[in-house]
Amino acid sequence: MTPAELESRAKALYGDEWQSPLARRIRVDARTVRRWKAGERQPPKWLAAFLDLLERYPAER
Repeated sequence: MTPAELESRAKALYGDEWQSPLARRIRVDARTVRRWKAGERQPPKWLAAFLDLLERYPAER
């Protein structure tokens, strides 16, 4: 998942301030999410599938 894909998908779920809510939901430090967004680190492979689930079942956020 590219940083742009991550941002687009997470914004659709959490709005413009998506980094901290996503970090809380997946139980990682918000700095980790910011590193993914900046392209400094690659998000884990499971994150795309997890976002798929959240998109299908938004009440589960």
